[in-house]
Amino acid sequence: MTHSSKKYRWALAIAAATTVTLGTVSVSGAAPAVRQTTDVVRIDGQPNDGSATLTRTNSGISMRMSTTVGGQLFILPDGIPLEVDWEVGDASTNWFVVFNNPDDCTDPCGEDDVIAGLPPAVDGGPAGVSIHYAAGHVAGSLSWHSAGSLREGDTSGMLFGLPLQNAMTAEVHIVARSHGSMTTIPPGSERGYALNSVDGGCGTNTCGDAQAAIFPPPS
Repeated sequence: MTHSSKKYRWALAIAAATTVTLGTVSVSGAAPAVRQTTDVVRIDGQPNDGSATLTRTNSGISMRMSTTVGGQLFILPDGIPLEVDWEVGDASTNWFVVFNNPDDCTDPCGEDDVIAGLPPAVDGGPAGVSIHYAAGHVAGSLSWHSAGSLREGDTSGMLFGLPLQNAMTAEVHIVARSHGSMTTIPPGSERGYALNSVDGGCGTNTCGDAQAAIFPPPS
């Protein structure tokens, strides 16, 4: 991901290719949670074996992603291919891309809305966009499993924009990002930074976004 953008390549492709299945989950003492499951799609358009689940409650969201490591890295939302693949052994992170006002998005939510929400825009622009850290660890095998959560109003891991306002009505995209091989990142704090930030390890390695999943508001 980057903040000088022209293309949000995956939004159209994934929105066209993804089927979201809905379910409800009973939560004691609270309104029923809504669980959505969809395919994880490689940004380079090649076939992928993976799925992601987003659970929405009246206080926030949580995600689980299970996918096969792979796919050419891209700079998002520029859509620039980097000629490097997401590989086993890479420091890897997940990111929530939140569109708080999906009715005010271009159709579909994506490139134009993120660009319009970047600073110096106030409150994430018309679509109320924000990007938040979700999870990070080394991809130790071809099977990548990750999980993360975000509470309404939380700004602790936010890159910019308007924090999640209403978990039940926001559109949420989850992006899987590679920071390159952990073995080539200098030991110490830089390795931890690669698993907890958008640009950690990028001074040594090529960083980019490889896969994503899109969750429209439940209907």
